[in-house]
Amino acid sequence: MEGASLQHAVLKYTNFTLADFSNANLKDADLSGANLQKANLKGADLEGTDLTKAVLLDTKITFEQISYARSLHGTIMPDGTVHK
Repeated sequence: MEGASLQHAVLKYTNFTLADFSNANLKDADLSGANLQKANLKGADLEGTDLTKAVLLDTKITFEQISYARSLHGTIMPDGTVHK
């Protein structure tokens, strides 16, 4: 899915383990509860994305990208901590 446009997509509770979302447009997408463990999100646009309770463990993503998400409540971060 490299470079795919999933803007405004609703992908709640979907398993994207090892998925390649590099350079994808995920702006305003709903990824709440999604498993993105070990996925590649380098360069993906996460502005306004809902990552509530998503799993980002070992995900290739920058903290700058994460900072653009709309919600991170309960998200398992790349380092294994849970965002409050």
